[in-house]
Amino acid sequence: MKELQLREIQQMGLKVLKHVHSFCDEHSIKYSLAYGTLIGAVRHRGFIPWDDDIDIVMPRPEFDRFCQTFTSNDEYKLIAPKDSYLQFARVCDIKHTIAKTTLPWSNQTTGVWIDIFPLDGVAESKEDFLKEIEPLYNIAKIKRRIRRGRFQKLSLSLGFKEIFNCLSKRFNYRRYDFDEINLQHEKIMKKHPFDGSTYIGQLSCLDDPASEHHLASDFSTYTKLTFEDSEFMSIAGYDNFLTNCYGDYMQLPPEDKRVPNGESKIKFYWKE
Repeated sequence: MKELQLREIQQMGLKVLKHVHSFCDEHSIKYSLAYGTLIGAVRHRGFIPWDDDIDIVMPRPEFDRFCQTFTSNDEYKLIAPKDSYLQFARVCDIKHTIAKTTLPWSNQTTGVWIDIFPLDGVAESKEDFLKEIEPLYNIAKIKRRIRRGRFQKLSLSLGFKEIFNCLSKRFNYRRYDFDEINLQHEKIMKKHPFDGSTYIGQLSCLDDPASEHHLASDFSTYTKLTFEDSEFMSIAGYDNFLTNCYGDYMQLPPEDKRVPNGESKIKFYWKE
């Protein structure tokens, strides 16, 4: 199989995003570009040149409604949290591409995807918020190691070291119940309802939960931003959101940091 190059991954992701946008527009579901995708829209009017993924966020009520109503077809498939090892959703191309990863997230075959993260209410006090999310760091470590060990398919192509690491993780984490860990994660996420909360955050992806303490008012109104050859929805308070997450997001990172986030874990190939 032929591996997709960066620009090909971007273009396939853009196709998925356009499909999701059309569905959300038709069903009046609120969403916003987020994280690197939102920086790309603001700073580059498209993809960050070295970025290979697309992120959007939805308020929890909208996210749940999206997962309940989105209809998969022979080209695009929704993988909801109940169908994966994650607490967020992905809409994947399944007609043209196939993904191979060393960090399994679903037992289903998928291709290029976009990430869809739910936004939940969080504690109003930053001190209380940090206390409440403290268990997430241990949950993140355990979930990642289980995914790399218990759910990683073993093959000689992994190499001796990778096979040994997988087997070690399977032995060390055999006592953990992944479903129970997911329930603990979900309980923390949903402790505070989205509606009526002064602060909200995205706690489904555990890369940097401490930065997810955002004023709900920044997410109350939406605007359109140009991204590549189209316009997509964004929260009107995107500057506060991005500054809270990244600081001076308009400043380019050092050249050695200009690489795709999932470069070492995920490869995409054209279907034969």
